[in-house]
Amino acid sequence: EDLKKLQHEHAVLIGRYEIARFEQDKITKDIDRLKEILIPIKADVYFFQECTKGMLKAVYEMFGDEYIIHDTFLDELMDTTILWNPRTHECVKTGYFWLSDTPTEYSRSWDNFRRYCNYVSLKDRKTGKCFTCISVHVGIHDDTQEKSAKLLCDYVEKITGFPTIIAGTFNARPDSQAYKIMCEKYIDVNAVTAKDYRTTYHKYEPHLWPDDHVDYCFVSKEITPVSYKMLDKRYPQVPGRNPVKYLHRYPSDHYGLECEIEL
Repeated sequence: EDLKKLQHEHAVLIGRYEIARFEQDKITKDIDRLKEILIPIKADVYFFQECTKGMLKAVYEMFGDEYIIHDTFLDELMDTTILWNPRTHECVKTGYFWLSDTPTEYSRSWDNFRRYCNYVSLKDRKTGKCFTCISVHVGIHDDTQEKSAKLLCDYVEKITGFPTIIAGTFNARPDSQAYKIMCEKYIDVNAVTAKDYRTTYHKYEPHLWPDDHVDYCFVSKEITPVSYKMLDKRYPQVPGRNPVKYLHRYPSDHYGLECEIEL
């Protein structure tokens, strides 16, 4: 089915992908495929996770002058990048904070990685409505996920008074305590629209990891979720031994998300 642009008067279209790559040959191939997947969406805002230096450069080249990119890039792997369309939205504020006990200080998260969230507050040029976008990548341990969720619920109020969109990799399944904490304050767009709980973290072999639904788009309760779609395109298999051959079928080890929300 063809990707559809906005159908609601005050809607915002969102694209989200985790895109870590280090080898230049894989970056080139992945970017070509990401172009096929992401460009047709024509999202108002894109959220990326694990945007390494090589991938960040490729993202700049892929989107050209069509989007503005906010990325503090502090030489950390767990980078979180946000792009927005300046023709439809004006930037009000940008910033970042750490997923740690000291969110305003350069610090390590509870899993000992340095993890931080970039955020952008935007103003719709047609309606004048403002909202904040936060790109997040949470760690893999229960304690880390729960503390990160609590921080996202509590600290975000201190950086913005606007309705909020939080999209990214949470590494927590829907039956986890971290997910429950997030849902106390935010709405999972998928849970109230498509209800598609297939794996999002497929590790290049989705048939072996059917239950790792760990990527989400959450919105504050002032926002109305409209639609959700998993970007699960795969490419032809190439000869080779497991698991190498599967690396060539996907541009990432996570599926992307396409969501539409209404302010």
